[in-house]
Amino acid sequence: MPDPDAARKPPKRFWLLAPYGAVLLAFILWSAAWLVIRSEVASRLDAVQAAAQAKGLTLDWDRRSLGGYPFRILVTLEQPRAAEPSGWGASAPRLEAAAEAFDLKHWVIVAPGGASLLRPHGGAVAIAGRALRASWVDEGEAAPRVALEGLDLAFTPGAGARAFPLARAGRIAVYTRAQPGGRTEARLVLDDAFAAPGTALDAALGQTPIALVWQGLIDAPAAFHGPDAQAAARAWSAACGTVTTELGGAAAGGKSLGVRTSRLSLGADGRLTGSASLQVRGGPEALRGLGASGVLNPRASGLAGAVLAARQGPDGKARVDLDFRAGRIWRGPIALAASPRPF
Repeated sequence: MPDPDAARKPPKRFWLLAPYGAVLLAFILWSAAWLVIRSEVASRLDAVQAAAQAKGLTLDWDRRSLGGYPFRILVTLEQPRAAEPSGWGASAPRLEAAAEAFDLKHWVIVAPGGASLLRPHGGAVAIAGRALRASWVDEGEAAPRVALEGLDLAFTPGAGARAFPLARAGRIAVYTRAQPGGRTEARLVLDDAFAAPGTALDAALGQTPIALVWQGLIDAPAAFHGPDAQAAARAWSAACGTVTTELGGAAAGGKSLGVRTSRLSLGADGRLTGSASLQVRGGPEALRGLGASGVLNPRASGLAGAVLAARQGPDGKARVDLDFRAGRIWRGPIALAASPRPF
């Protein structure tokens, strides 16, 4: 039988301490890797800012910080602002962009203090709401997948600025994603929105909740580039860029509009060109309101409204075919108004 008094080997402390050492080593290595990733993100931001400024664009901020350790990268920009020479721009009190440290292809961006939109001829519009956020996903060689969403938004024009079409909206969402052939699919959703008093939208629809859904394909989106928005629009038009509606509809009170077909582009003067076929309910009332407000030619809107009323079916709907040409919107031989100039 073994001698109980025989000497015993002391336990090897290595195996007791090895797990703690492995955890400490992993902690040190990951911390070093996180610092490298953080530095890479900062370098990318610097490169994007330099590239924008080299093209004559404004992209700046008062203060930048990067955090999110240990598993995220959180970029915070104080007073960020972006603008292009023709006058379009945006700013915010604060932007926060977050991504997983091991997946920098997917970023979630929020503007906790709201944002401001700057229009070249309309002035600034402050945008406040319960939430204002975006998602950006790198798709490699294709265009990134983008989602924008705002909840319980209020639009307030700055001092001396023109009215914005909307006063408020329960939800606005915009989605884009790349499609084969270099095209981009876009979708716009608008829920529980109200027109700003005194605007064309108010004249047509009154103070009733507005809902809208639109989805379409944008051809040649990569051609939309240049020193400013107007030059980019001309380049896109020269590349035969078009916007084709796949589905579209809007409703407000007893009025509704459905898009049967629509294919639009931009002319050399920057105004919309092309054609659209619509299914309209409540069109005569909307046209009368636009004519009375001076948005449309009163005589032309009255004639178009009379034609619509005569063509309405039992369900109150009428088909409306519009042509955008020569800088005007035409309903048959009647010129209703100037064709919009988006940029």
